Parts: sequence; structure tokens; C-alpha cells
Amino acid sequence: MDLKKVRSKLVGDEDERAVSPVIGVILMVAITVILAAVIAAFVLDLGDSVGNTAPTANFEWDQDNTQTDSDLNVTATITGGESLDGGDLVIKTDSGVSATEWDLESSDWGDDLSAGDSFKIGVVDDHGSTSSSAGDDYDTSGGDTEAMVIAFNGDEIDESDDAYIVGVIDDSAAYDEFDKVQIVWEADNGDSQILDEYEVN
Repeated sequence: MDLKKVRSKLVGDEDERAVSPVIGVILMVAITVILAAVIAAFVLDLGDSVGNTAPTANFEWDQDNTQTDSDLNVTATITGGESLDGGDLVIKTDSGVSATEWDLESSDWGDDLSAGDSFKIGVVDDHGSTSSSAGDDYDTSGGDTEAMVIAFNGDEIDESDDAYIVGVIDDSAAYDEFDKVQIVWEADNGDSQILDEYEVN
């Protein structure tokens, strides 16, 4: 028996053995590239999901007066949970003849909101301008126009220069149509979630 021939068949000759390391290197490089692509895709997706996940926060609500009163207002105070960026929040109400909303900027309420921060929203009947639109300063000079007004962190809606118009209300609108306030979080990708809401009574 020629042992050299047997060994050659089992192990392969020198030319055949030289191919094996090359194939091994190619396979290792291919596997590394695939793993890197999978990990990168996972990390990027995880980053997107973290940035688009609604925070958890707790609120306490307080209502002054009733739906039939012209000075009805509602206050929401953060009592705990994760910090909030005011720029990610939309305050929505059902008031007057249609739903109105105030799309906050970080500069309005703050970009690091936590326990104790609050906003007050309500109807005032002595706003001075019928041409106001959302975002305008509340006109404290007086007038006969009804408006939905919002103020932050203890400011009064009918007295403060830091109060803002959410929307001017039709004079024929009934106050009892102001029946709900929602705090809505909106992500950069357009997703939204109601963090809390209050039914006016």
C-alpha cells in the first residue's frame, strides 16, 4: 500500500490545501461584514425607537368654576414621572365651535419640565382683539371678545403678559362646550400619544 497516495486523497495535495486558507479568510470577512450590518441596523432602529417613545408623566388637575361660568379654567400640574420637553407637547381643548390646540415651543413652558410645573387654560371674556390667532399674547387691556387663553407656572390667564391666545371663540359659543383638556406628546416622526386628559364638569 502506498501511504503517500492514501494521505494525498485524505488530506489533499499542496495545491488543494493552499486554497483552504483563502476560502476561510473570505468567509470570515463576509461574516464580519454581515454581522456589522446587522448590528448597525439594530442600533439605528433602537435609537429611533427611543427618540419616538412617549415619556411617562403624572398630572394633577384642578378646576375653578363650572361650565356655565365665564371664568372657567383648568390647571394641570406635573406630580411625577419623567421630565418633559414643552416643545414636544400639544395642549388640546374642545371649546367654542371647534377644537382648538396650542402647539407648545420649549420657550413657552420649558424644555425640562418636572414635578411642580403647571399650566392653566381657560376662557376669558375680556380679550381686546377679534383678530388674534393662536400664539398671540393675551391682550390685558380689556375688550368684549371671548378667547381661550393659556399661561404657565402660576401666571394668571386674564392678567399676565405671559399668557397666550390658544384661539378666539365665537361670541355665540356656549361656555359649556369647553368640556375636555388633553396633553398630547408628539414625536419627531409624527407619532403622538395622549399623556393625560381631563373632563370638565
